Amino acid sequence: GRLDAGLAEQMKATFKEINATNKLNGLVLDLRFVEGKDYAAAMAVADKFLASEKALLSVGETTLRSTAKEDAIRQPVAVLVNQKTSGAAEALAAVLRRSNVALIIGVRTAGDVVLYREFPLNSGQQLRIASSSVRYAEGQALSAKGLKPDISVEVSAADETAYLEDPYKILAGHLAKSAEDTGTNRFSPHLVNEAELVRRHREGLNSDDPAAEAAKAEALTPKPLIRDPALSRAIDLLKGIAVVKQFH
Repeated sequence: GRLDAGLAEQMKATFKEINATNKLNGLVLDLRFVEGKDYAAAMAVADKFLASEKALLSVGETTLRSTAKEDAIRQPVAVLVNQKTSGAAEALAAVLRRSNVALIIGVRTAGDVVLYREFPLNSGQQLRIASSSVRYAEGQALSAKGLKPDISVEVSAADETAYLEDPYKILAGHLAKSAEDTGTNRFSPHLVNEAELVRRHREGLNSDDPAAEAAKAEALTPKPLIRDPALSRAIDLLKGIAVVKQFH
């Protein structure tokens, strides 16, 4: 839920671990419901995707920059955002897109990319007042209207919260739609008739062989489908890019 210091190194370590045993064709960064005001931490994450040194973001009097490196992550990236994506998370998504690293998928972000000053009150509470905007290195301020996604996927906040817990979950309001799914989305029990019994006997498969029956049941069981609309769209996009690259 927060973008804080240390995230960049954790992400790079996880990437190396997975990439060591799997050929990764793309990455999805899920920034939905992510906030925080540590813009240096956000740019440290962006830096992992950039091979050259350049200015990325101006925060007050500080300019945050990427560093030159040979081990930058070069896979295509899709970034998921929603109306609860704010602050440092918004800045990260914006810089990755501006640097031609990622496409943004979801709904417009919160538009809360500003610096605040805090003033203590006699009641013990703190009064926060926006003091200055956060700007791209070229000088343009990040919009207070939020970051508009490249691909819009409208999902309610309640549904997205449920999908974050389990992206394969079929939500109650979507049961009817799920029943209409086709292809691998639909599974009917395999009925056994006389012809099937003959085939099994010929192929050495019989109901007294638990291992064979288990293998057949596994083969007939469809793979789980991602029900999270934004995540599903992101994966489809990355798969498409991977396929196109094979022809270039």
